[in-house]
Amino acid sequence: MGDTVKVFGNPRHPYTRNLLTAVPELHKKWQPPAAGAATRPAGVAGTGRAAVPATAVDPPRLTEYEENHLVAEEAA
Repeated sequence: MGDTVKVFGNPRHPYTRNLLTAVPELHKKWQPPAAGAATRPAGVAGTGRAAVPATAVDPPRLTEYEENHLVAEEAA
């Protein structure tokens, strides 16, 4: 969370990095994944966990990485 240039220019959280790698690039021709390739970016967990209502979970603690650039602590 923070200044757009800082968050997009230097993503610190693995989830943010994975989201940014999933953004299509308009100047490149799309290539379908190779047969047997993973369907999720590296480091993204599957959906095997039980759904938990958002109100039942405390928000993650934010650490200030640099001025106006906060990073959520990863779940243990």
